[in-house]
Amino acid sequence: MEVFNFSRQGPFGLDEATELVRILNQVTHKYSQNVNDLVGKLEGLRPDERQAANDIERHIQKLIAEWNNKVRKLGGMPKGLWLVDIDNGQGYYCWKYPEINVEYWHDYNSGYAGRIPIHEHENRTGPDQLSRRSL
Repeated sequence: MEVFNFSRQGPFGLDEATELVRILNQVTHKYSQNVNDLVGKLEGLRPDERQAANDIERHIQKLIAEWNNKVRKLGGMPKGLWLVDIDNGQGYYCWKYPEINVEYWHDYNSGYAGRIPIHEHENRTGPDQLSRRSL
């Protein structure tokens, strides 16, 4: 199995993006669970427990900032909560937790709302355009 170096920004080929998403899924799962647990605690507080609420909110913000930094270090671009764009040289692979694989793409000018399945993009541009790694 080829080992990829994720300490860089793209462009990423489809194989690299697939491996990156495998790692992102593991990292994001951990952070998502921790944040969800904290949100549950926050929702269970009484109105007079404002200091505890502030502490939990700060902890949630810290976890999300850590996740954003890890995503950037791996070469992804965080675009929202558990949402990552991965540059492929022609646009972005678009991944949102808990998706298992890289399944969507959008151009540089579109966001999440403009994403389309990769196979539809391949049909428009040819399969070599997405699988070839740009150097």
